[in-house]
Amino acid sequence: LGLVLQGARVTLGDLAAGLVQLEPLCAGDVARRADRMTTAVPALAQNVAASSDAVADGVAFTRIAREFHDLVVAFTPNDTVRYVVRSLVALWSVQEQQWAAAVTKRGEYPSVTQARSAVRTHRRLVDEIAAGRADEAQRIARTHLAATQAVLLARFTDDVVNAAPTRGARVGR
Repeated sequence: LGLVLQGARVTLGDLAAGLVQLEPLCAGDVARRADRMTTAVPALAQNVAASSDAVADGVAFTRIAREFHDLVVAFTPNDTVRYVVRSLVALWSVQEQQWAAAVTKRGEYPSVTQARSAVRTHRRLVDEIAAGRADEAQRIARTHLAATQAVLLARFTDDVVNAAPTRGARVGR
């Protein structure tokens, strides 16, 4: 079995659409875990607290908030789903972190109020996971992803995914 990606040009819009389909499934699966209160919930809650402390620093906030998404996927019980979705989350995170660095330099990073809204949504998602409400966790995750992706996609939807997290890299090429 092999998957040839040579010459493939994946756009940010395509990557975002794939994540909106797959990442919420992970949130639902984490909410169904019998051990979620001792595994996933403490780590997710710790991340939410850290992101709350970083709302005034766009680059740090973006990194920590993106780690939240990686954590949700990391606690997905199915190994195959976890590895596939985690690779997509990692690709998206590189794009978002490059975007955050670029817009912060220009003084255009979204407001502290918007960052706090993302923290509230992450906190609500943790609450739904803790309560074992898989369908609601999926709904919140899907809505949140679409809303946060829209900020980056407003400028870069058709740009090709840049998987190189180098210092000089920029969103899309």
